[in-house]
Amino acid sequence: MMRNVQLMILLLGVLLGTSSCQDNRTFNSYYNINNDQWHQDSIVVFSPNVTSVDQALDLDVNIRNTNSYDFNNLWLFIKTTTPSGVVFNDTIDVPMADHRGRWLGRGLGNTFELSYPFKTNTLLPDTGTYHIEIMQGMRSEAKYIDGISDIGLRIDLTEYKGGKE
Repeated sequence: MMRNVQLMILLLGVLLGTSSCQDNRTFNSYYNINNDQWHQDSIVVFSPNVTSVDQALDLDVNIRNTNSYDFNNLWLFIKTTTPSGVVFNDTIDVPMADHRGRWLGRGLGNTFELSYPFKTNTLLPDTGTYHIEIMQGMRSEAKYIDGISDIGLRIDLTEYKGGKE
């Protein structure tokens, strides 16, 4: 009985916490990795619509992993195509675990979720639909990595702080 009450309080807290953060969110989407096996040639594509070039944005890559993920980091190749066709290529190294092997981010059971800043305080050059492609950059003999269950992209409005990103 006490465990059920604690679980309900936890769920209520999570719901309230996530709903209070929705005010600045402009895009939030996830792509499920089939069988938690991300092939090195698989491309995850997101197509957010940007309505203003005057509003600064924070872009985060969200990663859900399980205990079967064998590495302490995750290399990602990110290709961003603007509505006018300009292409930006980025490579990021996402730390997934600390030096003791404990997963970073939040977890419940066997699944952990990490939000990693990809671009912060960014003014995008065009309005319209962007295409953001994400590929894993981990190389293994199996040509895929185990333990990545979902890849997400979240875009939040932020206050522009001036200067370059």
